[in-house]
Amino acid sequence: MIESLIGLFGVFVGAFLSLGWDALKQRRAVVHAYEALRGELELNLEMLPHKRSVAEFALQQLKTGELSPTKTMWFSTTFYDRHLDTVYGELSALEVKSLHFIREHIRTIDATMEILQDQFKEDLKRRSVPEIVRMYISLVSDLIAIFGKLEKLLKNHLNGTPMAN
Repeated sequence: MIESLIGLFGVFVGAFLSLGWDALKQRRAVVHAYEALRGELELNLEMLPHKRSVAEFALQQLKTGELSPTKTMWFSTTFYDRHLDTVYGELSALEVKSLHFIREHIRTIDATMEILQDQFKEDLKRRSVPEIVRMYISLVSDLIAIFGKLEKLLKNHLNGTPMAN
């Protein structure tokens, strides 16, 4: 009788330890993913000055009627695209919104800078130069404003005060 109680006790202790170990592994994965998220945000913040300078140079060139290549290395979005669900449950609603806005600004900047020069050349074939130049000056000016918004979002998120716009 006592052996069966000891055996039953051993089963309960084993199950309890197994659950605790699984919870510990899951928590470690969340902490690692959160650190990876911060690292990706810091990397993107470091990339901002170079990408902004490319856009500012493009704006200067547009004022003379020309446009140099605007393609640059894309922002890092690997974590956001593949692993956000790991930490999603740990984030506040404001942090989730902040990350969404950061991702959308990054996507907008990367996509616009990727096609800007090619689209400019294509549009020059179909419209008058002054009209196209005015349109692209406005577009690049808006893009530079998005850089400012993205920088503010990234800094605030990394400082622990995420914003939702």
